[in-house]
Amino acid sequence: MTNETDELAFLRKQIDRNNDSSFFVLLYDFCYFDKKVFKKILKICLETEIKDENLRAEILDILHFTTYLMLCHRDKKDMYKIKNFKKVKKKFGDYFQIVRQISRKFITE
Repeated sequence: MTNETDELAFLRKQIDRNNDSSFFVLLYDFCYFDKKVFKKILKICLETEIKDENLRAEILDILHFTTYLMLCHRDKKDMYKIKNFKKVKKKFGDYFQIVRQISRKFITE
């Protein structure tokens, strides 16, 4: 079982723009969507009280940018393409709704 400190450390690692294995860098630079990591990020954000306002802001930025990149992928005129999008596309609507829930939660905390 993980504790809150481990979960927050995990979130920080996944949004680190200088970490080549972070969720963000894999998606943005390498066009790979790590579904398992993304689901864990969403779960932690929904279930954990994150008091650090800067961390909440960084997470929201990454989550919103993730939905933006999914939209870019779907735009036929855009050059950005997620290599494994077929594995994600069925859940796109669900992910978007969860990101909205997290946004509301973070704004009201």
